[in-house]
Amino acid sequence: MKAAKLAAKIYLALNAVVCLFQLALALGAPWGAAAWGGAYPGQLPPAMRLASAMAIFVLAFLTAIVAAQAELGFARAFRFPRWALLAPLAIGLWSVLGNMLTSSGIERITWLPVSILQVLACFTVAASPSERTP
Repeated sequence: MKAAKLAAKIYLALNAVVCLFQLALALGAPWGAAAWGGAYPGQLPPAMRLASAMAIFVLAFLTAIVAAQAELGFARAFRFPRWALLAPLAIGLWSVLGNMLTSSGIERITWLPVSILQVLACFTVAASPSERTP
């Protein structure tokens, strides 16, 4: 379980960085070239700024799943079944694929390593034995 807790902390830290980036985009930071496939260089249009804001909530929910499964927190507030880890794994793999295929060089260089580390951390939590029942 020690590896799972470390992996979950890494996942949390990486998701915090991504959330702060998405928050900055939602608030109008001119970093659109490094997000959403690089389709919106500069400040994102209003619909994409809303998408960045919504992404924060999705990322927070995924983080709660990983943290609860690694018994870092949220376990008392949320009782996620073990298979709930499929959500952060699937979204993480989708993120890896998207960051590999993006036409934005800055997005690929910046976010591909982050998304790979997130998937590896989530997989480590999923592969670790659980000491609690869902």
